[in-house]
Amino acid sequence: MEHLGPEEARRRYGPNWEEVVEYIEAIPYGFLLNNGGEPNPRDPTVRRVWSLEELERVVHFDTEDGSPDNSAYLRFLLNTDHQRSVLERLASERGLVQHMDNAVSDAGEKYALEREDFAPWFYKWRENLLEMRDEWHRNQVQDNAGEIAMAMVVGRCPETEVFYEMWYWYRTGHWPCGWEGEWPEGRLIVF
Repeated sequence: MEHLGPEEARRRYGPNWEEVVEYIEAIPYGFLLNNGGEPNPRDPTVRRVWSLEELERVVHFDTEDGSPDNSAYLRFLLNTDHQRSVLERLASERGLVQHMDNAVSDAGEKYALEREDFAPWFYKWRENLLEMRDEWHRNQVQDNAGEIAMAMVVGRCPETEVFYEMWYWYRTGHWPCGWEGEWPEGRLIVF
């Protein structure tokens, strides 16, 4: 993404352009997953996963019988997918569809350019996963990068808070990887 001046950025990303630009510029440093299993001051707000063994239990799903009912990871994906639809509706109601499309495109481009630098534990851990599950995990992080961009175009409101929370955890080096409880109640599960 080329550097945009304030007016160009406002036209491209809408009223929350400053936050969107700051986010897109931070993508190379925000999805490294380099603090998985390490303490964080906001640990009490989520369910923390502390070990690779526990992470495997959270993100595991049966390839034959996996469902959100028996997988915190699939429940998380279902919930964020539902929330993505809510963001699309809000963008449409507020006349922000093109701004959202621009932000998602630029965030995806920036993310794709930077993605061979996850923490070493992630690559080592993935070696033991079925190929299909490995792809799901990589795609989940990439999808979250776009969803966070969408949320920032819409701006802070109850419907976007989960994505702001996810961005906090990603940029501090952690992996939001599941959901505990009934949506929208409940909380993130974070490695």
